[in-house]
Amino acid sequence: MTLRDATLDDASAIAAVLIDSMRSTYRGLLPDEVLDNLSYETRAAAVRAKLGDPGDDLILVALDGDGTIFGYISGGPERTRDGEFAAEVLDIYLLESGQGQGHGRALMIACVERFLERGLSSMLVWVFADNPGRLFYESLGGTAVREKKLVVGGRELLAIGYGWRDLQALLQDERRRAGSKRRTVT
Repeated sequence: MTLRDATLDDASAIAAVLIDSMRSTYRGLLPDEVLDNLSYETRAAAVRAKLGDPGDDLILVALDGDGTIFGYISGGPERTRDGEFAAEVLDIYLLESGQGQGHGRALMIACVERFLERGLSSMLVWVFADNPGRLFYESLGGTAVREKKLVVGGRELLAIGYGWRDLQALLQDERRRAGSKRRTVT
């Protein structure tokens, strides 16, 4: 796997990852009509617009050995400026074939490193409470710190905000984990 900054040429691939991942992950959680009506073209246009004027946000892509994008992460300064968390992961999606292999963790850590380079030392990410993928954030040491209700396709859903108050500590924990994992492999 290779990670790099997204370019305008990546917009369609990012849109495909988002929509295909949402359809495989959120089926049964979000209304079918919402998932079925997602448009690759509309999403690609939105991604192109974001990449054309990223402001303070970043988008990193994950590529397989053939150079095909199979995942991405986006984030930037926390949107509501709540004062407690400086940064926010806006999206992290992997195609189903790329899940469960450590790629999401690698994307998160790369994003954390970028946040720290920008002086953003704490982070928040929102996830649907009924999404089993939220355990991923717990495995990275995220703590449930916020709740909010969202209405998607007429269905009210609970979202959980996972927070990390010290991204430097998260990075150190991940480096220790990676080091101990290497030592235990025979």
